[in-house]
Amino acid sequence: MTDKTKWESLVAGAGCPLDAPRPPSNDHWDLIGQLSVSSLYLAKNQTYRGQCQLVFDTRHVARVDQLSRPEWSSLAGDLFTAQQAVARVVKPDHVNIESLGNVVPHLHWHIIPRYVGDPMWGAPVWQVPLDSMPDRRLPDEERAALIAQLQKALAGPVTDMTGVGLTSRWVAANRALETDHASPLYRDPYARELAGEAGFDVLYSMRTASGMGSFSGPDPYLTIRTRFFDDALLGAVRDASIGQVVILAAGMDARAFRLEWPSGVRLFEVDREDVFTHKEDVLKRLKASPSCDRRIVQRDLAQSWVSALVGAGFDPKTKAAFLAEGLLYYLDESAVVSMLDALRDIAAPGSWLGVDATNPEVLTSPFMATYLKKLTELGSPWKFGMADPEAYLASKGWQATAVYPGESEANYGRWVLPVVPRAIPGLPRTFLMRATRVAGS
Repeated sequence: MTDKTKWESLVAGAGCPLDAPRPPSNDHWDLIGQLSVSSLYLAKNQTYRGQCQLVFDTRHVARVDQLSRPEWSSLAGDLFTAQQAVARVVKPDHVNIESLGNVVPHLHWHIIPRYVGDPMWGAPVWQVPLDSMPDRRLPDEERAALIAQLQKALAGPVTDMTGVGLTSRWVAANRALETDHASPLYRDPYARELAGEAGFDVLYSMRTASGMGSFSGPDPYLTIRTRFFDDALLGAVRDASIGQVVILAAGMDARAFRLEWPSGVRLFEVDREDVFTHKEDVLKRLKASPSCDRRIVQRDLAQSWVSALVGAGFDPKTKAAFLAEGLLYYLDESAVVSMLDALRDIAAPGSWLGVDATNPEVLTSPFMATYLKKLTELGSPWKFGMADPEAYLASKGWQATAVYPGESEANYGRWVLPVVPRAIPGLPRTFLMRATRVAGS
């Protein structure tokens, strides 16, 4: 038994085995990785597969109340990240998170995955004396593999999708939030599953980067953009009797399933293989059925894609509706030119185009710096802006009309910011554009 004097000495940090620096491996743990103010270790005892310890690094403290507010905020963030990583890898039925410190009073958290039928299911795992607890050790190779999986998971949701591909799951996460809204501007019953954990992770990390970390509803701009192009695309197809639709960089777009298309419409989705690997699996699991003749074209728009589109049944001699929503930002100017030149070659006169873009000021605005930096960290930097969207598209054979978010055609009662008059130069702007292919240009 520890007397009060000895306990006070331990609380003060005398000979504390958890004080930094610690060995990366010992009889109790192996280091997984360092976070902002703590380190995560995989316990040697793996009776509860994935059991870890998160140990506060910065200094010796025995309890949460001894932390400063910034220290607690950082440690709480580390705990969230660590628990998410463990859950992603081992997929438990439940997780216990406990800060005890009754034996070693240095602030640390036990992250204990629980499984139905485990040795102590329905109760805490601890037994007294501690050495009476079951002790299962993993073979070295299996343990090394588990540590590698946890290290990867600390960086974010486990996914093989590229950074740009992940942005489509971010947008799907917003569509899921809009679907849950009390008065949704549209409904997308597939969005939440298409987004998955990875989509919501990107959504909330981008909100934090833009200073909106506490905002919980759907993003007004993304919601307005989706509804604007829903209306514009369906209107173009119906009004001009267009029978083929091409969605470029389709991502998690579910318009083939959630919109009511006129009879006979053939809809092509063009995107990379990693995108469709995730998307088709989700749609199959949800037993989604398209309301049109849906065809997928697995091609990267940065490479040759027109022949694959034609091979899938697209007819360049017949007018079509093309949508490139949320695409141009991520392309450099040469790729934008290449894509628009390819469209000019396959878009028959009278074809329709929907596209959104920013002006160059967005890319240099100090107000956007943190947001743009985060996009770069995610592997999806913004690269392109056009100063005069109507003139730019005219040079590529399209007669275009640009609408600013918040104007009457792109408001829907959701835009809360003032709309700055177009005549005021030098300000960051975003455009939603509808265009028609001009004959002979």
